[in-house]
Amino acid sequence: MAESMQKTDGYTDGKESDRKTYETLGWVGYGVGATCVATGAVLYVLGLRSTTAGSTSVALVPAFAPGQAGAVLKGAF
Repeated sequence: MAESMQKTDGYTDGKESDRKTYETLGWVGYGVGATCVATGAVLYVLGLRSTTAGSTSVALVPAFAPGQAGAVLKGAF
């Protein structure tokens, strides 16, 4: 009888701690994603305003591939 009182049926304080950690990381991920979308929208709008005829532009763009990371520098005069 004493053995059945000690069964946890899979629930432990450690699992509750893990659940809270994953929940927090999920909300952080949502926040980072929303921030990236908002930043992209602002940069898109600012980019539309700066395009005028005869202007000079330079862009540094990240480039990723499987097993590689780098940057591309692009310019127009």
